[in-house]
Amino acid sequence: PYSGLQVLTIAPSDTVKNGVWPWKQHYVPVVVDGLTLIKTDSPLAIANFVRMQFEQAEMDMAHNLGAGIMSDGSSNPDEIDGLQLAVDSTGTYAGLSRSTVPQIAAQEDGTTATLTLTALNSLHGLTQMGGRTASLIASRKEQYNRYWKLCMDKTNIMVEPMARDGQLANAGFDNLLFNGVPWVKDDNVFDGPNTSNSSVLMLNEDYIHLAVSPRADFYLEDF
Repeated sequence: PYSGLQVLTIAPSDTVKNGVWPWKQHYVPVVVDGLTLIKTDSPLAIANFVRMQFEQAEMDMAHNLGAGIMSDGSSNPDEIDGLQLAVDSTGTYAGLSRSTVPQIAAQEDGTTATLTLTALNSLHGLTQMGGRTASLIASRKEQYNRYWKLCMDKTNIMVEPMARDGQLANAGFDNLLFNGVPWVKDDNVFDGPNTSNSSVLMLNEDYIHLAVSPRADFYLEDF
């Protein structure tokens, strides 16, 4: 704020912090052995075999990318910088220290050992900054089912899991709702700090992007 003819400070405010993610690649081989070539001795048989092999390769690729998106990249330096690396409160991410740049530190609850509506609501509140908050919740089916049971036990009131996000449902993703946020299940979600299958991720999709090169986005090569 200022008033009238006060001298204004024009010192620059450099708040831009540049993170760096190296490019990563994924491939799935399609291999044909000699005996198969002998068996597929007609154009139709060859076409059916190739079609089936490439469909399986595409399914393998989708599965591998799904696992990579949830990984921390520790098992293989060539793996995607996944959500397990991004959703953390300590360490470094994209070459930036979370202690120096706390804005990239996640809100974590590593102490709650039992899933409760109160704990979920508290964590959801911590994700809110101004008018922005978590827009997607993801967990393995174990926590998904526990949340469903928590709400179904409240038989005397109408609870949100009776509804679901229509856009996600139409895309084939079954989901529940928590505080109006769709909750999906994904078996690639990493383990939590207490027990296996315990992680519940509350993600703001406005700040999550999968960068894909237009020159190498799911292309198939000939044999």
